[in-house]
Amino acid sequence: MGQKRIKSDKVAVYHLYTRIVHKRHLLEDMQREVWVAALHRAARFSGVELITYCAMQSHAHILVRVDPAKKECADAELVVRFEALYGRSRAAWCRLNARELAAVLAQGETSRARELRERLWARMGDISAFMQTLKQRYTKWFNHTHEMEGTLWAERFGSVLVEDDPSIVALVAAYIDLNPVRAGLAALPEDYRWCGYAEALAGNENLRASLAKCRPGRGDAPQALGRYRMLMLGKGASSKREGTGGSIDPEALAEGSGGRR
Repeated sequence: MGQKRIKSDKVAVYHLYTRIVHKRHLLEDMQREVWVAALHRAARFSGVELITYCAMQSHAHILVRVDPAKKECADAELVVRFEALYGRSRAAWCRLNARELAAVLAQGETSRARELRERLWARMGDISAFMQTLKQRYTKWFNHTHEMEGTLWAERFGSVLVEDDPSIVALVAAYIDLNPVRAGLAALPEDYRWCGYAEALAGNENLRASLAKCRPGRGDAPQALGRYRMLMLGKGASSKREGTGGSIDPEALAEGSGGRR
């Protein structure tokens, strides 16, 4: 048996990472688009705060903040989360869509309503359940689309408990957003479509707010993102000195704000 996963019973930040089986390069452009969409749906359903992410061809990094106290949400929020994951479709496990779920929950404390609440709550506010939801739903889409069978992801996902201090969270976020730069896939993090920083610059308000909290201080979210950008500038420059991969051109990073292509 593997080592027991470390989880906190309080608000906590986790760096999560997962790899494709045999380190195969299976996440091409379209696949990464679908993976990012699945990530947002799984995060909304699970009630976790997505801080940033990076989807590479053979692996992915995710940084989230989890509040276990928010898992037992009210019925209205439960329906919103359910619809975020399943859309207008019926979930196979309960044979209900969001509208039908709302109708059952509106009946009050019936045995069916209690069962549905408890089964849904059990999948929320927990990193293992969140990753299971993300990986299973993406694998189902991938196998169906590519006429494949079996597992797509190698072993259990990795997780590191991160101290929920803005300066420390910012360093981990920068490490994640700089993955494509270190791999030589992009000159700047905003040039890489499938990372949280690029999506924040493109206008995702939730990611903008989460990354802005990493660099608190005077000013609004754009200014906080600017401070986060300068942190990445330092991390990129140090990677070059340490010989750890691609590096950021300091002048290029300092000039523009970029965005998703």
